[in-house]
Amino acid sequence: MSENAGTIEYFQPEHLSEGEWTAEPTARACGFDIGTDEVGRRYAVGGVGITVRFEGKVIACMGVVRLWKGVGEAWCFTTQDAVRHPRLLCRAGLWGLDKALGMLELHRVQAHVLMEFKAGLRWASYMGFSQEGVCLSFTADGHDVARFARLA
Repeated sequence: MSENAGTIEYFQPEHLSEGEWTAEPTARACGFDIGTDEVGRRYAVGGVGITVRFEGKVIACMGVVRLWKGVGEAWCFTTQDAVRHPRLLCRAGLWGLDKALGMLELHRVQAHVLMEFKAGLRWASYMGFSQEGVCLSFTADGHDVARFARLA
């Protein structure tokens, strides 16, 4: 899938080493070192993901990792440049989520978003997720997150 100078491809762990992930608050709060192969391998082996590029530069990686039969956890890492391409990001996210639901045979996908990450909260809702509640002191550094779910 492509839109002007934007492209979407299946996620590979090495894509994480290409992004400038300074804009990713949820991952930082959870203690992820996004640029490492360890995080990428965990997500690539256990699920389905996509990488979004604009003019050849990685601006987002996202996907769903299977937790157990029928249930997955959504993840998304964005760069500062991603906010300049909301239409591309939304189309990519919806396309990738549909692919993951089918390929992983899921009936439920859940996601966690920092309560103070307003853009992430809005995006989860746009992607068809419904907020189920708040998980208190959920991250490695004690931040609260909103728990979202999308049913197939």
